[in-house]
Amino acid sequence: MAGSPFEAQRAEPSQQQSTATPPLDPQRAELSRQHVKALNTQFASWVQSQLKNHPDELWEDGVQDYLTHASNIMTL
Repeated sequence: MAGSPFEAQRAEPSQQQSTATPPLDPQRAELSRQHVKALNTQFASWVQSQLKNHPDELWEDGVQDYLTHASNIMTL
């Protein structure tokens, strides 16, 4: 059985460059956690509403908004 076609492109661990990550700021981490929790709560509520009121429509606009907000949280 052949492996994934991407395996040949994957660098060996010894070839990968290590990047030092800065220490995690506990306050930033907590703020991000709170934002993620609020976003997910709002999104779950929105999904329930969409399922009830628009079960036969695509929800791509709302999903895109969620992803945009999630990206903003990751850059806090």
